[in-house]
Amino acid sequence: FTRIDEEIKTAVERVKGLTTGNSAVLSIGFFSALSSTAIITPLILYLREKYPDISFDVSLSDMTSMRNSLTDGKLDLCITTSSDWFSWPDVDVSVLQRFPFEVILSRHHPLSQKNVLALEDLRNEILFAIPPASMDRKSPYWQNEIPRKKKMTLPDLNNVLINVQIGRGFACLVKVFEGANSDKFKTYPLPFEDAHAELICAVRKDLKNPLVRS
Repeated sequence: FTRIDEEIKTAVERVKGLTTGNSAVLSIGFFSALSSTAIITPLILYLREKYPDISFDVSLSDMTSMRNSLTDGKLDLCITTSSDWFSWPDVDVSVLQRFPFEVILSRHHPLSQKNVLALEDLRNEILFAIPPASMDRKSPYWQNEIPRKKKMTLPDLNNVLINVQIGRGFACLVKVFEGANSDKFKTYPLPFEDAHAELICAVRKDLKNPLVRS
């Protein structure tokens, strides 16, 4: 967690400087689709050990609610995957880590028996996907380069994972998502260099916010 530590070190110091006694509180919002075992819980435990004199108020929510809470001042910072945050003029975004998208198949699917999966192998399969983070954003170009029978956009990640788990088709996900790193799935790399998701730390560009760097 070296990168996240660098990002919030100044924030923590400013929170401590604006409070008296042991009452310093840092409100952190996590995108609810992030893995609790790989991202959320380890990060919270790390921060509590690193900064024992800070109380961390943690909440999980969908992307829209979390972003609104950040801009309304209800959250000090957010940890999420990149979407259209970079286009928001009042939000400062730092990339913490990049994770590759992978093809995810149920271990019960016949294609999961392959040691190496070619994109052409997916031509007769359904691609399950979640909607873009905002209405003005399109699916990544590389997703349209993947052969498939058809594409089905489902309301949320849980619906995608259930359909993949029962062997109805495949999805392209990153392992930072909750459930995507389950041993019920087999993953294969994608041949696109920029097929990755960015784990980001977002804070407000507001001088009244203790997280803003000087």
